[in-house]
Amino acid sequence: MRRILAVAAASFALFIPVAGAEWYGAPLDALASHFASRPIKVLCRNEVEDPWMVFAWGYVNLPLDTQTDTKVHEKACLGALAVDLDVPEIPDWQKVLGVEVIVHEAFHLKRTRNAGSEKITECRAFRNYDRGLRLLGAEPTVVDRLMPLAIGRHYWFVHELPDYDLADCPMPKRYRAWMGE
Repeated sequence: MRRILAVAAASFALFIPVAGAEWYGAPLDALASHFASRPIKVLCRNEVEDPWMVFAWGYVNLPLDTQTDTKVHEKACLGALAVDLDVPEIPDWQKVLGVEVIVHEAFHLKRTRNAGSEKITECRAFRNYDRGLRLLGAEPTVVDRLMPLAIGRHYWFVHELPDYDLADCPMPKRYRAWMGE
């Protein structure tokens, strides 16, 4: 019971209301800003507030170089926020999804060559999932538990959506331990 109250109190401290029901969490901004190499806000929304959330877990408006925020589905935001305390009420797939979506969208906002390419952006994000988990405060045992799921989800995702599949995207050598090699 004490843990649930602590999680609830932390949730209220992390969520800062914006317009209407849209919200954001400071740790998510820090995560996105790290990978974008500039200040970025993660705006968490649902399908009622933002019809695009029916079609995507996250997106960035164009032109990319002038944007200062990314829109992310509230389920992905909650998943990413649950990483730090490894909140048991939030399933692991949702934690992984949150990290993957925010890291992917952050790489779209990095002022670098090919930031608009879904394939290249997904490859850049894939190579940094473990770093994203650590930046959100995941303990090593949590990283070890979530990374096989993150790697598997990535390969399923690019198989299902070939526009995101960079065929020669190398898996980092450090991922081999999570792949059972």
